[in-house]
Amino acid sequence: MSKLLPIILVIVVLIGQGVIAFLFVPSAAEVAAVANGEAPAAAEEPVAEEAHGDAHGDAHVGGHEAEAEAHGGGHGGGHGEEAGDEHAAEPHETTEVDLGGFKITVFQPAANTTLFVDFHLSGTVKTAQAGEFKHLLEANQFKFRDQVNVIIRSSGMEDFTDAGLGLLKNQILEKTNRALGKPLLISVAFPEFSFIEQ
Repeated sequence: MSKLLPIILVIVVLIGQGVIAFLFVPSAAEVAAVANGEAPAAAEEPVAEEAHGDAHGDAHVGGHEAEAEAHGGGHGGGHGEEAGDEHAAEPHETTEVDLGGFKITVFQPAANTTLFVDFHLSGTVKTAQAGEFKHLLEANQFKFRDQVNVIIRSSGMEDFTDAGLGLLKNQILEKTNRALGKPLLISVAFPEFSFIEQ
Protein backbone atom coordinates (compact mmCIF):
# COMPACT_ATOMS: atom_id res chain seq x y z
CA MET A 1 0.00 0.00 0.00
CA SER A 2 2.85 2.33 0.80
CA LYS A 3 4.10 1.89 -2.79
CA LEU A 4 0.69 2.83 -4.23
CA LEU A 5 0.34 5.99 -2.11
CA PRO A 6 2.75 8.14 -4.19
CA ILE A 7 1.09 6.94 -7.43
CA ILE A 8 -2.39 7.77 -6.07
CA LEU A 9 -1.12 11.15 -4.87
CA VAL A 10 0.28 11.92 -8.36
CA ILE A 11 -3.01 10.83 -9.99
CA VAL A 12 -5.05 13.05 -7.60
CA VAL A 13 -2.76 16.03 -8.30
CA LEU A 14 -3.06 15.47 -12.07
CA ILE A 15 -6.86 15.17 -11.86
CA GLY A 16 -6.97 18.33 -9.71
CA GLN A 17 -4.88 20.22 -12.24
CA GLY A 18 -7.15 18.95 -15.06
CA VAL A 19 -10.25 20.19 -13.23
CA ILE A 20 -8.63 23.59 -12.58
CA ALA A 21 -7.53 23.85 -16.20
CA PHE A 22 -11.05 22.91 -17.36
CA LEU A 23 -12.58 25.64 -15.19
CA PHE A 24 -10.19 28.48 -16.07
CA VAL A 25 -8.90 27.78 -19.59
CA PRO A 26 -11.32 29.15 -22.23
CA SER A 27 -12.95 26.79 -24.70
CA ALA A 28 -12.12 26.76 -28.41
CA ALA A 29 -15.39 28.60 -29.15
CA GLU A 30 -14.53 31.37 -26.66
CA VAL A 31 -11.00 31.69 -28.06
CA ALA A 32 -12.43 31.96 -31.61
CA ALA A 33 -14.96 34.58 -30.47
CA VAL A 34 -12.24 36.68 -28.82
CA ALA A 35 -10.04 36.32 -31.91
CA ASN A 36 -12.91 37.64 -34.06
CA GLY A 37 -13.33 40.64 -31.76
CA GLU A 38 -16.55 39.41 -30.19
CA ALA A 39 -17.28 39.40 -26.48
CA PRO A 40 -17.18 36.02 -24.73
CA ALA A 41 -20.52 34.30 -24.13
CA ALA A 42 -20.41 35.02 -20.39
CA ALA A 43 -20.08 38.75 -21.03
CA GLU A 44 -22.89 38.66 -23.59
CA GLU A 45 -25.48 37.25 -21.18
CA PRO A 46 -26.12 40.56 -19.32
CA VAL A 47 -26.34 42.31 -22.68
CA ALA A 48 -28.90 39.76 -23.80
CA GLU A 49 -30.87 40.44 -20.63
CA GLU A 50 -30.61 44.19 -21.28
CA ALA A 51 -31.81 43.70 -24.82
CA HIS A 52 -34.67 41.59 -23.47
CA GLY A 53 -35.49 44.38 -21.02
CA ASP A 54 -35.25 46.99 -23.78
CA ALA A 55 -37.55 44.95 -25.95
CA HIS A 56 -40.11 44.92 -23.15
CA GLY A 57 -39.55 48.64 -22.56
CA ASP A 58 -39.93 49.40 -26.27
CA ALA A 59 -43.07 47.32 -26.47
CA HIS A 60 -44.43 49.17 -23.45
CA VAL A 61 -43.57 52.58 -24.92
CA GLY A 62 -44.89 51.47 -28.31
CA GLY A 63 -48.16 50.58 -26.63
CA HIS A 64 -48.44 54.09 -25.17
CA GLU A 65 -47.65 55.63 -28.58
CA ALA A 66 -50.34 53.51 -30.19
CA GLU A 67 -52.80 54.67 -27.52
CA ALA A 68 -51.73 58.30 -28.04
CA GLU A 69 -52.29 58.00 -31.78
CA ALA A 70 -55.67 56.39 -31.18
CA HIS A 71 -56.61 59.43 -29.07
CA GLY A 72 -55.34 61.87 -31.69
CA GLY A 73 -52.03 62.64 -30.03
CA GLY A 74 -49.88 61.28 -32.87
CA HIS A 75 -49.90 64.54 -34.89
CA GLY A 76 -46.92 66.00 -33.05
CA GLY A 77 -44.65 63.16 -34.19
CA GLY A 78 -45.59 63.77 -37.80
CA HIS A 79 -44.66 67.45 -37.60
CA GLY A 80 -41.39 66.56 -35.91
CA GLU A 81 -40.51 64.16 -38.68
CA GLU A 82 -41.34 66.72 -41.36
CA ALA A 83 -39.21 69.33 -39.63
CA GLY A 84 -36.38 66.80 -39.32
CA ASP A 85 -36.60 65.97 -43.03
CA GLU A 86 -36.52 69.64 -43.98
CA HIS A 87 -33.57 70.27 -41.70
CA ALA A 88 -31.70 67.26 -43.10
CA ALA A 89 -32.34 68.38 -46.67
CA GLU A 90 -31.14 71.98 -46.15
CA PRO A 91 -27.37 71.44 -46.52
CA HIS A 92 -27.89 69.45 -49.73
CA GLU A 93 -30.44 71.70 -51.45
CA THR A 94 -29.61 72.59 -55.03
CA THR A 95 -30.69 75.36 -57.34
CA GLU A 96 -31.01 75.22 -61.09
CA VAL A 97 -29.04 77.87 -62.97
CA ASP A 98 -29.32 78.98 -66.60
CA LEU A 99 -26.10 78.62 -68.57
CA GLY A 100 -27.42 80.12 -71.81
CA GLY A 101 -28.26 79.13 -75.36
CA PHE A 102 -25.77 78.11 -78.08
CA LYS A 103 -25.83 77.82 -81.86
CA ILE A 104 -22.63 76.24 -83.11
CA THR A 105 -21.60 75.16 -86.60
CA VAL A 106 -19.38 72.08 -86.70
CA PHE A 107 -17.58 71.07 -89.88
CA GLN A 108 -16.58 67.41 -90.02
CA PRO A 109 -13.89 66.99 -92.69
CA ALA A 110 -13.83 63.17 -92.50
CA ALA A 111 -17.48 62.96 -93.58
CA ASN A 112 -17.37 66.25 -95.51
CA THR A 113 -20.51 67.38 -93.67
CA THR A 114 -21.53 70.36 -91.59
CA LEU A 115 -23.54 70.09 -88.39
CA PHE A 116 -25.67 72.94 -87.09
CA VAL A 117 -25.97 72.32 -83.36
CA ASP A 118 -28.58 74.28 -81.43
CA PHE A 119 -28.99 73.76 -77.68
CA HIS A 120 -29.66 75.33 -74.31
CA LEU A 121 -27.65 74.56 -71.19
CA SER A 122 -28.69 74.52 -67.56
CA GLY A 123 -26.92 73.32 -64.46
CA THR A 124 -27.34 72.74 -60.74
CA VAL A 125 -25.37 74.26 -57.88
CA LYS A 126 -25.75 74.14 -54.11
CA THR A 127 -28.28 76.75 -53.06
CA ALA A 128 -25.79 78.28 -50.61
CA GLN A 129 -23.27 78.76 -53.46
CA ALA A 130 -25.70 80.05 -56.13
CA GLY A 131 -24.72 83.70 -55.64
CA GLU A 132 -21.00 82.96 -55.85
CA PHE A 133 -21.56 80.80 -58.94
CA LYS A 134 -23.49 83.55 -60.78
CA HIS A 135 -20.79 86.08 -59.94
CA LEU A 136 -17.98 83.82 -61.20
CA LEU A 137 -19.96 82.87 -64.32
CA GLU A 138 -20.47 86.55 -65.22
CA ALA A 139 -16.79 87.27 -64.62
CA ASN A 140 -15.73 84.31 -66.79
CA GLN A 141 -18.57 84.35 -69.35
CA PHE A 142 -16.35 84.51 -72.45
CA LYS A 143 -14.01 81.78 -71.19
CA PHE A 144 -16.99 79.55 -70.35
CA ARG A 145 -18.66 80.01 -73.75
CA ASP A 146 -15.35 79.41 -75.53
CA GLN A 147 -14.85 76.14 -73.63
CA VAL A 148 -18.35 74.95 -74.62
CA ASN A 149 -17.67 75.87 -78.27
CA VAL A 150 -14.40 73.91 -78.25
CA ILE A 151 -16.10 70.85 -76.72
CA ILE A 152 -18.93 70.84 -79.27
CA ARG A 153 -16.61 71.42 -82.24
CA SER A 154 -14.29 68.60 -81.17
CA SER A 155 -17.16 66.14 -80.66
CA GLY A 156 -18.26 63.56 -83.22
CA MET A 157 -21.62 62.40 -84.47
CA GLU A 158 -21.67 59.56 -81.90
CA ASP A 159 -21.53 62.16 -79.09
CA PHE A 160 -24.55 64.03 -80.50
CA THR A 161 -26.59 60.87 -81.06
CA ASP A 162 -25.96 59.52 -77.54
CA ALA A 163 -29.37 59.43 -75.82
CA GLY A 164 -28.09 60.90 -72.55
CA LEU A 165 -25.40 63.15 -74.09
CA GLY A 166 -23.25 61.83 -71.22
CA LEU A 167 -19.80 62.61 -72.64
CA LEU A 168 -20.80 66.18 -73.56
CA LYS A 169 -22.27 66.75 -70.09
CA ASN A 170 -19.14 65.45 -68.35
CA GLN A 171 -16.78 67.52 -70.50
CA ILE A 172 -18.81 70.71 -70.08
CA LEU A 173 -19.06 70.14 -66.33
CA GLU A 174 -15.31 69.64 -65.98
CA LYS A 175 -14.31 72.56 -68.25
CA THR A 176 -16.81 74.94 -66.65
CA ASN A 177 -15.56 74.25 -63.12
CA ARG A 178 -12.00 74.69 -64.37
CA ALA A 179 -12.90 78.00 -66.04
CA LEU A 180 -14.56 79.24 -62.86
CA GLY A 181 -11.62 78.16 -60.71
CA LYS A 182 -13.90 76.31 -58.26
CA PRO A 183 -15.96 73.10 -58.53
CA LEU A 184 -19.28 74.86 -57.87
CA LEU A 185 -21.25 73.31 -60.73
CA ILE A 186 -22.70 69.94 -59.68
CA SER A 187 -24.37 68.81 -62.91
CA VAL A 188 -25.19 69.94 -66.44
CA ALA A 189 -28.37 69.33 -68.45
CA PHE A 190 -29.59 70.00 -71.98
CA PRO A 191 -33.23 71.14 -71.73
CA GLU A 192 -33.10 71.65 -75.51
CA PHE A 193 -30.75 69.95 -77.94
CA SER A 194 -31.01 69.51 -81.71
CA PHE A 195 -28.64 69.30 -84.65
CA ILE A 196 -29.00 69.26 -88.43
CA GLU A 197 -26.51 67.60 -90.71
CA GLN A 198 -25.87 69.07 -94.19
